[in-house]
Parts: sequence; C-alpha cells; structure tokens
Amino acid sequence: MQPRRTFRNLLDAFSYGADEYMEPLEAEVKAAELPDVEASPQMRRQLIRLRNSREIA
Repeated sequence: MQPRRTFRNLLDAFSYGADEYMEPLEAEVKAAELPDVEASPQMRRQLIRLRNSREIA
C-alpha cells in the first residue's frame, strides 16, 4: 500500500466519526506526512499491520 493512501485511510477513519470502537469527545489534529524511517517504532509496526491487512488491500 502506498504511504499516501495509508495516511488518507487513517484520516478518513478518524474524520468519519464515532463507532463501536472509537468515540472521540474532543479532538484537534495536526497531521504531516513523514518518511517511514522517521516514524517511531510503534508507528512503524502499525504501518506494517495496515499494509498487511486484507481488509484495506
């Protein structure tokens, strides 16, 4: 999966709103794209999971 597509999917999921898994009470989000190698280890693991997910592919 392309990084821009992954980023777009994450933003879409967040902006879609509350569901049975997430109910934000208040949020202010600033997002910026950065290379995978600059992401934290936890974020890199999440990216790997997203790229390997059958539901998104």
